[in-house]
Amino acid sequence: DWMLVAALDPTIKGGKHNDKAAWVEAYFHRRRKELVFSFCNAEQRPAAQTVEYVVGRLRKSATTKRYDGLWCEANAAGTLIADAIEQRIQAEGLNYHIIQVDNSAPKDERIAILSDYAGRGQLFVADSIDPEFVKEWQGWPGYRWDDVLDAASTIVLQLKAAGLLDLV
Repeated sequence: DWMLVAALDPTIKGGKHNDKAAWVEAYFHRRRKELVFSFCNAEQRPAAQTVEYVVGRLRKSATTKRYDGLWCEANAAGTLIADAIEQRIQAEGLNYHIIQVDNSAPKDERIAILSDYAGRGQLFVADSIDPEFVKEWQGWPGYRWDDVLDAASTIVLQLKAAGLLDLV
């Protein structure tokens, strides 16, 4: 009954003064409308390394559990990276499609939705998740990075937009 979904908050440049490229995965239970964030990876890396990382995760899923939904933030860099990932997916015959998302709401509103759903008892974070998720969650909004939270909010917003997450 669990669907595996993922989102990418991309960045085009690596380097210690830039944003992190954040890949977040979650399991979603349709009947119970619960979301468990199970995996994240956030690193400062150039676009080509981000593409390679994501395609590697997609390739690995072919032998484990396939993704049921894939999203990428489509800001300027995101469009280029999503297109590059899509080209690699097709070239390798992975039978996935990454949906480009234009997050038009202000970032603080997007990230605040995570607390809303956690408060409703619909959003959980696995104990085994990378500590970066916890650092960003506990440090928001003062922590330097928010890339993992931004990717996580993309998942929540896309499930909400599809009418899959709200209880009413």
